[in-house]
Amino acid sequence: MKIGFIFPNKDRRYRTIHLGLAYLASYARQFHDDLEFRVLDTRVASSKETKMFFKNEFDLIGITVFSPVYFEVKNLFNKIRKEHPETPVCLGGPYVTTMREEIFEETPADFAVYGEGEITFSELISHLKGERKLENIKGLMFRNGNGKPVVNPSREKIKDLNELPLPAYDIFPMGRYPLHRMVTSRGCPYGCAWCNSSSIWDQTYRTTDPEKMVEEIEFLIRNYGKKIFVFGDNSFTIGLTGAARFCDLLLEKKIDILWSV
Repeated sequence: MKIGFIFPNKDRRYRTIHLGLAYLASYARQFHDDLEFRVLDTRVASSKETKMFFKNEFDLIGITVFSPVYFEVKNLFNKIRKEHPETPVCLGGPYVTTMREEIFEETPADFAVYGEGEITFSELISHLKGERKLENIKGLMFRNGNGKPVVNPSREKIKDLNELPLPAYDIFPMGRYPLHRMVTSRGCPYGCAWCNSSSIWDQTYRTTDPEKMVEEIEFLIRNYGKKIFVFGDNSFTIGLTGAARFCDLLLEKKIDILWSV
């Protein structure tokens, strides 16, 4: 089964991979051994690579959406519907989680995932294989036979982030990114007016063990070279004990890196 991921990123300041897509791929691989992923990161792809991406025949295309790239997403839809009118398209990301069913008024998407996406996206793949009914997939939105949006019940959050596999870094052109990006926690217990985190994560906070954080750093250095590490957590130092343990592990293992949060 061939899945295309699009990271609309053309006008963003930094070149980084999209970890959400990388987690979707690594999680789905645990339950489906026939998946082939192709990623179009519009920030780093050449015009030739972009054309080649749209020449592929995909079984499903997934696009991540956040508000600064909304108009780029709409332009991408025009391209997809022109080249592959029958290919199902699934949207996800913070914009979708915030807008919910309104996303179907703004785009011709077939499916949309709201909230935490790993399990939901993997179960959508099962549906496309004829193994699961749409109405039984929590966290999924879709159009019914009349084209009306259906919003399934929300999905419970993953309790232990340590159970997630490492992101599928291999689906990205890692040599084109000047830094390594990691996210080691999800959510924030606060509800600041200027931040959308609380509407996405319901003011919950979960974190990865420091040992697994260091394991991921070592993996990235070993496979993709030593670069600056940037942590994209909403609030890296909320768990001060874990943050201190992470720093201790860097010193104990003599991992000499530049990093920021």
